[in-house]
Amino acid sequence: MVPGHIIYGASKTFGTYLSQGMNYELSDKIDVISLEINKIDTKMVSLESNGVLVFSTQKTAASCLDDIGY
Repeated sequence: MVPGHIIYGASKTFGTYLSQGMNYELSDKIDVISLEINKIDTKMVSLESNGVLVFSTQKTAASCLDDIGY
């Protein structure tokens, strides 16, 4: 087991459930977006990441913003 994975996974799960709850309670007032994808091209992860699908930051942001106000 790698140190920190439990905290990382727990924080991701908390974010998911928090955004789902906020969406349920506030959907008539605001848009709630929770973006959960595998990898985004950053300095830490390159687009050439061992055959794993990696998204560009621009495409990720554009895709996320497309759904606002739907």
